[in-house]
Parts: sequence; structure tokens; C-alpha cells
Amino acid sequence: VASEKATVLTRVRMIAAQQLSDEVTANFPGLGMEHAKLDIQLTPNDSLTATGAESLQFFFQPNPGQQGGALSKIASGGELSRVSLAIQVITATRLATPMLVFDEVDVGIGGKTAAKVG
Repeated sequence: VASEKATVLTRVRMIAAQQLSDEVTANFPGLGMEHAKLDIQLTPNDSLTATGAESLQFFFQPNPGQQGGALSKIASGGELSRVSLAIQVITATRLATPMLVFDEVDVGIGGKTAAKVG
């Protein structure tokens, strides 16, 4: 039974990961990252755990031709701030929250990009 439920959960996660990757990437140009891409990948675990049959990792490519990698390892502070903002804005559209207040959302951001982020 657990294995069957894990299989269903994996399918749902795969769809959600692709959808969130696409939506976050689509928001990057408005945040001054015109060519950046986010790819959320599921990696199978060796065994079934309490949280499912896979682990999740965020991969980031800041620019075409530039090698991407794990978001936690290659993104600058400003890039992390903008990825976080994009994820928060997208996920907030699925909540019944009338207002979002961000504090220090512009950490590590300057110039034209800071003006875009607000």
C-alpha cells in the first residue's frame, strides 16, 4: 500500500515540479534575469522514506552557455533573493492571502534590477 501511494505522490510531484519550474522561469525576465532557468528535479531515494520515494533539488542556470548547477551552490545572493521572490509570488497565487509583505526582498540586488524588484 505504501509503495502504491508513493508512486501516486511521485507522479503528482513530477507534474508540480515541472509546472513550478516553468512558472518561476517565466517570471525571471521581470526580475532582471532575462535568460535564467530553474529546473526542479526529483531524484529517487534508495528506499521509501516518510517523505516519499524521492528527494528534490533545485537546479539553476543563470545565463545561456553558462553551466548550471545546484541553486544552493552556484547562485549569488541577489539571484537567490530573486528566485525566492518568484517562488513566493507564484505560490501566493494559490493561497487565500489578501496581501503579501516582503522584508529585505532586495538583499544583494542593486541598480536596474533593484528598481524592477521594487
